[in-house]
Amino acid sequence: MRTLAILTALVALVAAPAARAEVILAGFETSDADATIEAVGFDGVAAGGVGWTHTTNASQSDDDGTFGTLAGASTTDSSWKYSSSSVSLVDPFYVDFTLTNNSNSDYDLEYFRFDAGRRGGDSAPNWSVDVQAGSDITVGNVGSGVLSAPVDPVAYDDLDLSLTALADHTLEAGESATVRVSFSGGIGNSAVTGPNNYIDNVAFTGTPEPATMALMVFGGLTVLSRRRRRA
Repeated sequence: MRTLAILTALVALVAAPAARAEVILAGFETSDADATIEAVGFDGVAAGGVGWTHTTNASQSDDDGTFGTLAGASTTDSSWKYSSSSVSLVDPFYVDFTLTNNSNSDYDLEYFRFDAGRRGGDSAPNWSVDVQAGSDITVGNVGSGVLSAPVDPVAYDDLDLSLTALADHTLEAGESATVRVSFSGGIGNSAVTGPNNYIDNVAFTGTPEPATMALMVFGGLTVLSRRRRRA
């Protein structure tokens, strides 16, 4: 009877929202290709299109310590930078972020979070976030919008895009997903000083899929039961 009571309590715990706290699966705090934060069993890789560079300029980086509005980012002065004053503008221009689940568990993707800003009147005002073809979750647009007016130093917008509305937002063991952040509407080879766009503090977040959590709980109970019988 006691084992049944424990089982009932643990099943209720699995079902409770608090038991499935959102965790950072991969976080990109710099413009390096590899994620700087990775949950056990996960791999994060970033790849910028033509024109993207790396900047460590403090006035052009977001050091507020958040991924979007989620706490947990470092205050490192490092970000992705796209300068439309020095290149023939590719419109839209983008950075791809890929998350791979190399763990043995399935995870529900919850949010794609990032910070974005612009400087100079000819910088691109429009942003879009899209799951790319070949991903193992539902492909398509996740969200879009317009960045705040450009200022110097750069003022970043904290953006949180929910992935839960996707028909399939579960990243099963062995699967991967690529999300593209793109910008459009800028002017290439601009004479305006510093028409730049920036991305900083990007993160995929998720929670263990309920069935996975249940298996973990039941496995733990089995071990507990065996140990008690042997005692």
